[in-house]
Amino acid sequence: MSKIKVRLCVFFVMGFMTFVLNAQAASSSYSDNFENDNYSGWTESITNGTGSFSVSDKNASKMAHVYHSGSGMHSLSKDFIYNTDDTLSFDMLAIAVYGGNNADSGCGVKISFLTPFNTILGYATFTNRTDDLSTNQNGVDQNQHNYNGLMSTYATFAGIEGTDPDISKINLSFFSWGETTMKSTFAGPHYYSGSANVWFDNVSIVSSTVPVPGTLGLFISGLLGLIVWIRPEIKPDF
Repeated sequence: MSKIKVRLCVFFVMGFMTFVLNAQAASSSYSDNFENDNYSGWTESITNGTGSFSVSDKNASKMAHVYHSGSGMHSLSKDFIYNTDDTLSFDMLAIAVYGGNNADSGCGVKISFLTPFNTILGYATFTNRTDDLSTNQNGVDQNQHNYNGLMSTYATFAGIEGTDPDISKINLSFFSWGETTMKSTFAGPHYYSGSANVWFDNVSIVSSTVPVPGTLGLFISGLLGLIVWIRPEIKPDF
Protein backbone atom coordinates (compact mmCIF):
# COMPACT_ATOMS: atom_id res chain seq x y z
CA MET A 1 0.00 0.00 0.00
CA SER A 2 1.45 3.40 -0.95
CA LYS A 3 2.06 6.12 1.62
CA ILE A 4 -0.54 8.31 -0.07
CA LYS A 5 -3.21 5.62 0.30
CA VAL A 6 -2.26 5.10 3.95
CA ARG A 7 -2.62 8.82 4.62
CA LEU A 8 -5.98 8.96 2.86
CA CYS A 9 -7.20 6.02 4.94
CA VAL A 10 -6.06 7.79 8.10
CA PHE A 11 -7.92 10.94 6.97
CA PHE A 12 -11.02 8.82 6.42
CA VAL A 13 -10.91 7.30 9.90
CA MET A 14 -10.23 10.65 11.56
CA GLY A 15 -12.90 12.41 9.56
CA PHE A 16 -15.44 9.67 10.16
CA MET A 17 -14.88 9.61 13.94
CA THR A 18 -14.98 13.41 14.23
CA PHE A 19 -18.09 13.55 12.05
CA VAL A 20 -19.85 10.95 14.24
CA LEU A 21 -18.88 12.72 17.46
CA ASN A 22 -20.14 16.06 16.13
CA ALA A 23 -23.34 14.43 14.94
CA GLN A 24 -23.89 12.99 18.40
CA ALA A 25 -23.24 16.38 19.97
CA ALA A 26 -25.85 17.89 17.65
CA SER A 27 -28.46 15.55 19.10
CA SER A 28 -29.94 15.84 22.59
CA SER A 29 -27.09 16.15 25.11
CA TYR A 30 -29.40 15.16 27.98
CA SER A 31 -32.92 13.81 28.23
CA ASP A 32 -34.98 12.36 31.08
CA ASN A 33 -38.68 11.54 30.94
CA PHE A 34 -38.67 9.46 34.17
CA GLU A 35 -40.45 6.55 32.48
CA ASN A 36 -38.05 4.22 34.30
CA ASP A 37 -39.73 5.21 37.60
CA ASN A 38 -36.65 6.82 39.16
CA TYR A 39 -34.89 10.17 39.29
CA SER A 40 -31.35 8.80 39.30
CA GLY A 41 -28.73 11.51 38.76
CA TRP A 42 -30.72 14.21 40.57
CA THR A 43 -29.52 15.43 43.98
CA GLU A 44 -31.94 15.47 46.92
CA SER A 45 -31.86 18.37 49.37
CA ILE A 46 -33.95 18.69 52.55
CA THR A 47 -34.08 21.66 54.90
CA ASN A 48 -36.46 20.95 57.80
CA GLY A 49 -40.18 20.29 57.44
CA THR A 50 -41.69 17.10 56.06
CA GLY A 51 -41.92 15.97 52.49
CA SER A 52 -40.97 13.39 49.90
CA PHE A 53 -39.38 12.69 46.53
CA SER A 54 -40.89 10.31 44.03
CA VAL A 55 -41.82 9.54 40.44
CA SER A 56 -45.59 9.40 40.14
CA ASP A 57 -48.33 9.18 37.52
CA LYS A 58 -49.55 12.65 36.67
CA ASN A 59 -51.40 13.93 33.61
CA ALA A 60 -51.01 10.62 31.74
CA SER A 61 -47.24 10.53 32.23
CA LYS A 62 -44.52 9.60 34.71
CA MET A 63 -43.32 12.78 36.41
CA ALA A 64 -40.70 13.47 39.08
CA HIS A 65 -42.42 14.88 42.17
CA VAL A 66 -41.19 17.04 45.07
CA TYR A 67 -43.58 17.54 48.03
CA HIS A 68 -43.04 19.68 51.10
CA SER A 69 -45.07 20.75 54.16
CA GLY A 70 -44.17 23.03 57.09
CA SER A 71 -41.16 25.26 57.56
CA GLY A 72 -38.27 24.41 55.25
CA MET A 73 -37.71 23.10 51.74
CA HIS A 74 -37.30 19.96 49.62
CA SER A 75 -35.60 20.06 46.22
CA LEU A 76 -34.17 17.94 43.39
CA SER A 77 -31.32 19.51 41.45
CA LYS A 78 -28.80 18.80 38.70
CA ASP A 79 -25.90 20.67 37.07
CA PHE A 80 -25.50 21.11 33.31
CA ILE A 81 -22.70 22.62 31.21
CA TYR A 82 -23.62 26.10 29.96
CA ASN A 83 -23.56 26.80 26.24
CA THR A 84 -25.10 30.03 25.01
CA ASP A 85 -27.14 28.53 22.18
CA ASP A 86 -28.09 25.21 23.78
CA THR A 87 -31.81 24.74 24.39
CA LEU A 88 -33.19 23.93 27.84
CA SER A 89 -36.68 22.43 27.92
CA PHE A 90 -38.90 20.88 30.60
CA ASP A 91 -42.54 20.37 31.58
CA MET A 92 -43.63 21.60 35.01
CA LEU A 93 -46.73 21.71 37.18
CA ALA A 94 -46.44 23.74 40.42
CA ILE A 95 -49.17 24.01 43.06
CA ALA A 96 -48.66 25.95 46.31
CA VAL A 97 -51.27 25.69 49.09
CA TYR A 98 -51.77 28.40 51.70
CA GLY A 99 -51.87 26.97 55.21
CA GLY A 100 -53.74 29.85 56.84
CA ASN A 101 -52.55 32.32 59.49
CA ASN A 102 -49.74 33.61 57.20
CA ALA A 103 -48.33 30.12 56.63
CA ASP A 104 -47.27 30.65 53.03
CA SER A 105 -45.71 28.23 50.57
CA GLY A 106 -44.21 28.11 47.09
CA CYS A 107 -42.80 25.76 44.49
CA GLY A 108 -41.30 25.76 41.02
CA VAL A 109 -37.85 25.79 39.45
CA LYS A 110 -34.74 27.84 40.16
CA ILE A 111 -32.13 28.19 37.40
CA SER A 112 -28.77 29.33 38.77
CA PHE A 113 -25.79 30.42 36.67
CA LEU A 114 -22.41 29.40 38.11
CA THR A 115 -18.69 29.93 37.56
CA PRO A 116 -16.30 26.93 37.42
CA PHE A 117 -15.81 27.46 41.18
CA ASN A 118 -19.59 27.28 41.86
CA THR A 119 -19.94 30.98 42.56
CA ILE A 120 -23.51 32.03 41.74
CA LEU A 121 -23.56 34.86 39.21
CA GLY A 122 -27.34 35.12 39.28
CA TYR A 123 -30.53 33.09 39.13
CA ALA A 124 -34.08 33.14 37.84
CA THR A 125 -37.07 31.45 39.44
CA PHE A 126 -40.36 30.36 37.88
CA THR A 127 -42.68 29.79 40.80
CA ASN A 128 -46.21 29.42 42.05
CA ARG A 129 -46.47 30.84 45.57
CA THR A 130 -49.08 32.09 48.00
CA ASP A 131 -47.31 35.36 48.82
CA ASP A 132 -45.72 38.13 46.75
CA LEU A 133 -42.98 37.57 44.21
CA SER A 134 -39.51 38.94 44.89
CA THR A 135 -36.57 39.89 42.64
CA ASN A 136 -35.84 37.53 39.73
CA GLN A 137 -39.01 35.55 40.43
CA ASN A 138 -41.53 34.93 37.66
CA GLY A 139 -45.00 33.81 38.61
CA VAL A 140 -46.60 30.71 37.07
CA ASP A 141 -50.15 29.41 37.39
CA GLN A 142 -51.30 26.03 38.67
CA ASN A 143 -51.41 24.38 35.25
CA GLN A 144 -48.81 22.22 33.53
CA HIS A 145 -46.72 24.04 30.95
CA ASN A 146 -43.69 23.39 28.77
CA TYR A 147 -40.79 25.78 29.31
CA ASN A 148 -38.44 25.97 26.34
CA GLY A 149 -35.69 28.44 25.48
CA LEU A 150 -32.01 29.06 24.83
CA MET A 151 -29.78 29.02 27.89
CA SER A 152 -28.85 32.62 27.06
CA THR A 153 -32.54 33.56 27.20
CA TYR A 154 -32.90 32.11 30.68
CA ALA A 155 -29.77 34.10 31.64
CA THR A 156 -31.53 37.34 30.74
CA PHE A 157 -34.29 36.44 33.24
CA ALA A 158 -31.51 36.31 35.84
CA GLY A 159 -30.24 39.73 34.80
CA ILE A 160 -27.06 38.27 33.24
CA GLU A 161 -25.65 38.72 29.75
CA GLY A 162 -26.05 35.38 27.98
CA THR A 163 -22.55 35.73 26.52
CA ASP A 164 -20.89 36.33 29.92
CA PRO A 165 -17.63 34.29 29.71
CA ASP A 166 -17.72 33.61 33.47
CA ILE A 167 -20.77 31.34 33.14
CA SER A 168 -19.57 27.74 33.22
CA LYS A 169 -22.70 25.78 34.12
CA ILE A 170 -26.27 26.02 35.28
CA ASN A 171 -27.96 24.39 38.24
CA LEU A 172 -31.56 23.33 37.66
CA SER A 173 -33.42 22.93 40.96
CA PHE A 174 -37.08 21.93 41.29
CA PHE A 175 -38.22 22.90 44.77
CA SER A 176 -41.15 23.04 47.20
CA TRP A 177 -41.10 25.10 50.39
CA GLY A 178 -43.47 26.10 53.15
CA GLU A 179 -43.89 27.90 56.46
CA THR A 180 -45.41 26.95 59.80
CA THR A 181 -47.11 29.49 62.06
CA MET A 182 -48.73 29.19 65.47
CA LYS A 183 -51.87 30.80 66.86
CA SER A 184 -52.83 30.70 70.52
CA THR A 185 -56.37 29.50 71.30
CA PHE A 186 -58.30 28.64 74.46
CA ALA A 187 -57.62 24.99 73.68
CA GLY A 188 -53.90 25.65 73.33
CA PRO A 189 -51.59 26.50 70.44
CA HIS A 190 -52.82 25.72 66.94
CA TYR A 191 -50.29 25.24 64.14
CA TYR A 192 -50.77 26.12 60.48
CA SER A 193 -48.55 24.73 57.71
CA GLY A 194 -48.20 25.75 54.09
CA SER A 195 -47.54 22.95 51.62
CA ALA A 196 -46.46 22.67 48.01
CA ASN A 197 -46.07 20.18 45.18
CA VAL A 198 -43.99 20.47 42.02
CA TRP A 199 -44.03 17.86 39.24
CA PHE A 200 -41.58 17.98 36.33
CA ASP A 201 -40.94 15.89 33.25
CA ASN A 202 -39.20 15.71 29.84
CA VAL A 203 -36.11 17.59 30.96
CA SER A 204 -33.75 18.01 28.02
CA ILE A 205 -30.65 19.91 26.97
CA VAL A 206 -30.25 20.04 23.18
CA SER A 207 -26.83 21.04 21.90
CA SER A 208 -26.41 23.60 19.13
CA THR A 209 -23.13 22.00 17.96
CA VAL A 210 -22.98 21.12 14.24
CA PRO A 211 -20.20 19.48 12.19
CA VAL A 212 -17.75 22.12 10.99
CA PRO A 213 -16.84 22.43 7.26
CA GLY A 214 -13.26 21.31 7.94
CA THR A 215 -14.55 18.09 9.44
CA LEU A 216 -16.69 17.40 6.39
CA GLY A 217 -13.74 18.07 4.08
CA LEU A 218 -11.57 15.67 6.05
CA PHE A 219 -14.28 13.04 5.93
CA ILE A 220 -14.87 13.38 2.17
CA SER A 221 -11.19 13.37 1.25
CA GLY A 222 -10.64 10.28 3.35
CA LEU A 223 -13.65 8.59 1.80
CA LEU A 224 -12.31 9.20 -1.70
CA GLY A 225 -9.01 7.76 -0.60
CA LEU A 226 -10.70 4.65 0.73
CA ILE A 227 -12.54 4.19 -2.57
CA VAL A 228 -9.26 4.44 -4.46
CA TRP A 229 -7.69 1.92 -2.11
CA ILE A 230 -10.40 -0.74 -2.45
CA ARG A 231 -11.01 -0.24 -6.21
CA PRO A 232 -9.66 -3.19 -8.23
CA GLU A 233 -6.54 -2.29 -10.08
CA ILE A 234 -7.26 -2.18 -13.84
CA LYS A 235 -4.40 -3.46 -15.99
CA PRO A 236 -3.99 -2.83 -19.72
CA ASP A 237 -4.65 -5.69 -22.16
CA PHE A 238 -1.19 -5.77 -23.68
